[in-house]
Amino acid sequence: MTIEVTLERIAVALETIAAGGGAVTAAPTTATDTPATTKAEKPAASGKGKPAGKGKATKESKPAKEEPAETEEAKEPELTLNDVRAALTTLQKAVGADAPKALLSEHGASTLSKLDKGTYGAVIAAAKAAAEEAAE
Repeated sequence: MTIEVTLERIAVALETIAAGGGAVTAAPTTATDTPATTKAEKPAASGKGKPAGKGKATKESKPAKEEPAETEEAKEPELTLNDVRAALTTLQKAVGADAPKALLSEHGASTLSKLDKGTYGAVIAAAKAAAEEAAE
């Protein structure tokens, strides 16, 4: 492909984008568009040079990413041990040190690190509810 053909394709693509034409698709190439390899396009003998016209892929050559369907799990942020710790700290400040220990015990854990990940949401909700109740 000559430089003139490449520049013409770029100009057409830019005009399409500027006109609000949406996505630009690559024009099909023909055998006449394919250039013959020249010495200037071959890598240097030391292996340091890049062939002319080669580089990063353009947006046209990348496949479109599909959006995954939203699920119930995707809508809720993943709860972490730090989230539970923050809720229990709030509860401790509102009620006292015994309340977080009792709440953990109710959910089958003697310490925070032994709490099952599946119960994080329930523990956080219970801690917030108890803290709000104590504040009233």
